Amino acid sequence: MRSGSPRNGRFVISLKLARPLRLRAAAACLWLLLAELAAFALEPLRVDVTSPPPPLLAGHLGLGSTNAPGGRTLWADSRCLYRDGKPFIPVMGEFHFTRYPASEWREALLKMKSGGVDIVATYVFWIHHEEEQGHWDWSGQRSLRDFLRLCKEVDLLTTVRLGPWGHGEVRNGGFPDWLQHAAFWGKDGCKRCHPNPEFMKLAAVLYQQIAAQTQGLLWKHGGPVIGVQLDNECWDLGYLFALKKLARDCGLDVPFYTMTGWNAVPIPDEGLLPLFGGYADGFWMDDPTGMRKAFHFTPIRDDGDMGAVNGRLINARPERNTKIQRFPYLCCEIGGGMPSSYRNRIHVTPADVAALALVKLGEGNNLPGYYMFHGGVNPDGRLTTLNETKATGYPNDLPVKDYDFGPVSSCGRLREQYFLLRQQHLFLRSCGERLALMPAFFPEVQPTSLDDTNTVRWSVRSDGESGFLFLNNHQRYQQLPAKVGVQFSLNTTKGALLIPQQPVTLPSGSYGLWPFNLDCAGVRLSYATAQPLCTLAADGEEWFFFAALKGIAPEFGITSAKGRTVLHSVQPGTGVAFREKSVSGGRVNFVVLSAELGRLLWKLNLAGRERVVLSSNALLPETADQIGLASLHPEPPNLALFPPVKEAHRSGQAVKSKRDGVFQRFSIEGAATTAMPVEARLVKAATPTATALNAMEESSWKSAAVWRLLVPQSIAARNGLLRVQYVGDVARFYAGGRLILDNFYNGQPFDLALGRLSPAELANLEIHILPFRAGNVTRLPDEAKAALKGRSDVAEIKDAEILERRRVDLVFSEEARK
Repeated sequence: MRSGSPRNGRFVISLKLARPLRLRAAAACLWLLLAELAAFALEPLRVDVTSPPPPLLAGHLGLGSTNAPGGRTLWADSRCLYRDGKPFIPVMGEFHFTRYPASEWREALLKMKSGGVDIVATYVFWIHHEEEQGHWDWSGQRSLRDFLRLCKEVDLLTTVRLGPWGHGEVRNGGFPDWLQHAAFWGKDGCKRCHPNPEFMKLAAVLYQQIAAQTQGLLWKHGGPVIGVQLDNECWDLGYLFALKKLARDCGLDVPFYTMTGWNAVPIPDEGLLPLFGGYADGFWMDDPTGMRKAFHFTPIRDDGDMGAVNGRLINARPERNTKIQRFPYLCCEIGGGMPSSYRNRIHVTPADVAALALVKLGEGNNLPGYYMFHGGVNPDGRLTTLNETKATGYPNDLPVKDYDFGPVSSCGRLREQYFLLRQQHLFLRSCGERLALMPAFFPEVQPTSLDDTNTVRWSVRSDGESGFLFLNNHQRYQQLPAKVGVQFSLNTTKGALLIPQQPVTLPSGSYGLWPFNLDCAGVRLSYATAQPLCTLAADGEEWFFFAALKGIAPEFGITSAKGRTVLHSVQPGTGVAFREKSVSGGRVNFVVLSAELGRLLWKLNLAGRERVVLSSNALLPETADQIGLASLHPEPPNLALFPPVKEAHRSGQAVKSKRDGVFQRFSIEGAATTAMPVEARLVKAATPTATALNAMEESSWKSAAVWRLLVPQSIAARNGLLRVQYVGDVARFYAGGRLILDNFYNGQPFDLALGRLSPAELANLEIHILPFRAGNVTRLPDEAKAALKGRSDVAEIKDAEILERRRVDLVFSEEARK
């Protein structure tokens, strides 16, 4: 039997068990008893939150115009961002407009908005707009102006990553091929250094073009553009400040000028906001174990390579971190997923993404910025393909077309991390103003190394009296043991606080945040072992919504007009878990949803007021009284509201509803989706060859197996999602001989949005698959290995089907009256 899982490395029990079943059973019972007794004997884990925060610095950041029409303001100090004079923690999500059909931008942006995104970040890839020198293309899905106008229309802020170099796994990092000519290189063979006058003249033209696209759409004009990033991952501060001058000279006057601050790049004293990030895994790494750092709470913003590949928790340059303290902790590249390179096939799990984002919050991050939030597809190039490859001198081979990672796929499908992250975003909407001013505190006992899996990983953000406790027992590539007998002792300005009253077990894979000493509309919440989601005022009462964490019973410590009460093991559900009276006599309601329902909650303005919504569908808030539900699920679209509305209509017909706890649940009939099988007819088997096949060499594709896909010619099919389960090295969809999309095999399904194809293309749709060769791949997920069953030279289709896309629009009347 495996020994117990200590919470801090100070306690281990090991029992050698006899073989007979009775003795094994008896020993197991004894072990459980000893573990429970030992848990109660352990000291609580301690942290002191009474230390004063670092001195607040303001007026040193060199911002642009901070004022917008109507008296609105945006600015920053060394601690956080401020909107209209109030601290706030916005959520930023990356979405590349040139990598997505313009006709689908609106729905994509609405999905991002209902996922909690406040700011859309987007690159301007130079090669996408001036592939041939002097021939600029800002049309169709390359129109930055149209994209920014739409962001304003749906009420999303934006930040534009200007380049000139962006990387983004684009050919030449975004530089056009013509720019690669040696005449444009500076001394020592560097374009991106200062001074390089010939290159800077070309960069000025690029910035002038971008400025024309953003004319009238900057924050100071009442537009959505609040920031710009200057170049990317650049070590030359002189060059970055020269770019800033170029931007301002072109009229790109915005509140925030940013730079990427990781990989030990120099940090300025002022003038540019350094932004950070972290990834759970990296397609560029043969050995990703060093990236375990991403799942530890530390005060280090830049660990050297977004993952401490040297295996240490201590930064080699502590003076760098001191300088970083002059700036708020902001992130622009928290990995929302991870694509595969040809060499390293990656599948990041939803829990990897959500736990990583939570750890960043617990470290003090005041801008969760995800790269990517919404996936995409590389546009067609006129002269070349537009993907990064080793053949162009870059370190990785990426798919020709596919750039699909993030909570929303390149086909618009919501992945599980969308819902897991939305919980955190919902919390930030309600508590961000408070949290933004709270520095991070780290416990007395911390993990001794990246290999320490027994010490509890946690942190606290606090103003000295109240705050939030962050905990994480999840790590990619390594299952962390359950932590038995965990209890936290916080030294606050109001005295010691024990959370919870009795020790608990943190299950393996668990992560979340707990509040303490929180004022809930006049009710003092001493602590809760459930995650806060949002608050709502309705009919003269206050409502607080929480979600249980898997495997941890919700426990609430309350100080109210009744006196102090501890509520143990609140049963999660959709009804009121308990009610309290505030100090002024008002009624305060607490709803504790299950972990599963908590991931489905959102809050929006609908039918004249703020409401909370439960739905597993993509929510598309079109107007103040209308919401769209987009679904790929086999069950009908689903929706529950609180507070209830008077009526809801679909296509002019009233929609029935019933009570579900405090929610009004709607019955949407006749909208179930079904999967339609697709016949895959083998046209050509893979050609046997004695030489190794490499999918990055076009000549290898002559040896691929080819199937004709017989797609039904119906509207539903054209609007559907074609999903193919296959085994092989690389798969490609072709329509009429044109490459539509490609996929590096990693065990996950290969999806194609059929609505993007013409009827003629649908009638001539094929999938080509190259046989898997073990020598081409260094890393492969376990699920992909299992499907291969040790075989090589395999190219086969396991299944092909169409998931029907359905959208249901509901229109609501005024709210119900009591």
